[in-house]
Amino acid sequence: MTRTITLLASGTRGDVQPYLALGVGLRDAGFDVRIATHENFAAMIAPTRLAFARLDDNPSDLFARPGGEYALRFDWRHSLHNLRATFEYWRAARPAFARLVISAARAAHGSNALIIGLPTWWGAHIAQALHIPFARCLLQPITPTRDFPSPLLPTTFSLGATYNRLTHRIVAQTMRLAWRDAINQLHPSTPLPSTFAQDSAQDAMTLYGFSSHVVPRPRDWLSEQITGYWFLQTRDSINPALEKFLDAGAPPVYIGFGSIGVRDPDRTRDIILRALADTGLRAVIAVAHNFANTRLPANVFPIDDAPHASLFPRMRAVVHHGGAGTTGAGLRAGAPMIIIPLAVDQFFWGKRVADLGVGTRPIPQNALTRDALIHALECATRDSEIRTRAKILAEKIANEDGVARAVEFIRALV
Repeated sequence: MTRTITLLASGTRGDVQPYLALGVGLRDAGFDVRIATHENFAAMIAPTRLAFARLDDNPSDLFARPGGEYALRFDWRHSLHNLRATFEYWRAARPAFARLVISAARAAHGSNALIIGLPTWWGAHIAQALHIPFARCLLQPITPTRDFPSPLLPTTFSLGATYNRLTHRIVAQTMRLAWRDAINQLHPSTPLPSTFAQDSAQDAMTLYGFSSHVVPRPRDWLSEQITGYWFLQTRDSINPALEKFLDAGAPPVYIGFGSIGVRDPDRTRDIILRALADTGLRAVIAVAHNFANTRLPANVFPIDDAPHASLFPRMRAVVHHGGAGTTGAGLRAGAPMIIIPLAVDQFFWGKRVADLGVGTRPIPQNALTRDALIHALECATRDSEIRTRAKILAEKIANEDGVARAVEFIRALV
């Protein structure tokens, strides 16, 4: 009998796309696979021929609106301010939580197992309510560790091992409290604790969809597994106009800021264009809507959607927000990176890229200036050591098959 696996994925496009790759791998291994996510991703799922189930109310929409009020509350210069802004966002998103959880439970009905992306707490309770096994398959290393602070905090500093582990507990507790009412509506017999108790899913299988060459496995993890990245094997074609631009000169740089966008589009547009003019670099810019009324020079090509797998290998450097998905695509392509983070795990990935020597030091959005961007572009495009390290890391990532390894673990579970 064919077993049905439902993958619960919520968030931005970068949060959802890796689960499509995982879903395709599970389907090819003989499972019936259902992707439960939000309506705006249905078109992205269609080419994979995986079944789609709709989730209601995406809390990330509060944060992902370009120039949205929660994005604007972050300030790189004040770590405590960023912590407060993160907690305010979670509190503001509460009205959406109950509808999301209830729709996820509906989507999971009839499944033999669940694959759970962030946030993990509500997915575990759905699986427990349905009496089916589940695995947490995550894109950020959120299991508590002494090696680094929680990647869900928009900070980069550390005060040592005890502090690092405490940040993971604080984030887990805050998210648990934010979701508690929604969980109790779904499954009142198993209310979430209000203490620092261990997650109810602490013994569940946890798989991480990134490379151990990028984030080495922490020494104090127990059963968590780092499988390698979950990449779709198909690559989107590049439209003819963009192809013509790419062929017309030297390799350009890519500049894009993902679903969240930028704090101040007008200021950011001015900084980008002035920096490109001063460096003489060509650029593909994936924020076309911000350039709709701007006369662009011949060295700039605006696009609305970026096919990362096809485009990044042809870039001289990649400038982006630091989301987990875009960072993974840049590392896979072997492109030197400049990360300009705004919130949550973007700071973590920016620091990892710099520590690995495959990109420049991150420039928080509030610190972005023409001079800072010029300096970063010159480093990323002229430093042969950065490019060499990026190519070596890309080769290591190419030798991993994260999807196949994750499927092996999940097959054993189901």
